[in-house]
Amino acid sequence: METPRPAFVCDASVLIALIDGGLLALAAQVFDLLVPDVILHEEIRNPPGENLLQEGLVREIHFSGTLILKVFELRKRFSAPSTHDLFALAAADQERIVLLTGDRHLRRAAEKLGVEAHGVLWVLDELVNGGHLAPHEAAESLRKIMKLGTYLPKEECRVRLEWWEDPGDC
Repeated sequence: METPRPAFVCDASVLIALIDGGLLALAAQVFDLLVPDVILHEEIRNPPGENLLQEGLVREIHFSGTLILKVFELRKRFSAPSTHDLFALAAADQERIVLLTGDRHLRRAAEKLGVEAHGVLWVLDELVNGGHLAPHEAAESLRKIMKLGTYLPKEECRVRLEWWEDPGDC
């Protein structure tokens, strides 16, 4: 019997970072990646969100009236995250699963709601620690993500690059 893959709700920043790092296909094999429909169709353009669905790399979360109302409630409570980001937070809260985000405002809102949230560095750690990605491949992917402009904490990146490029020294 196949073990179910852990499910996560992704915001646009993490999805784009996984695409930029060449990691989306691998992450989709290891994790069940759920993406709100508004993010998939309005923010993901290269490749288009529809392509990610057709290739089975992500699953789309369709929003019912109840979840849309929840987003409006979250907007009243949290002004800093974008509305699209609040769709991701509403979905993670509703499903009681981890939110993957690179947005600090969204992480703070998630924390206040009691929703566990992590970023792309955590995803890389999970892939390496789970034996799905070799350390040197993780370093190469992280460098690609950084080069394409995703904001990541410099010190955390430096430590990981050092460790992944020469794991014997750490």
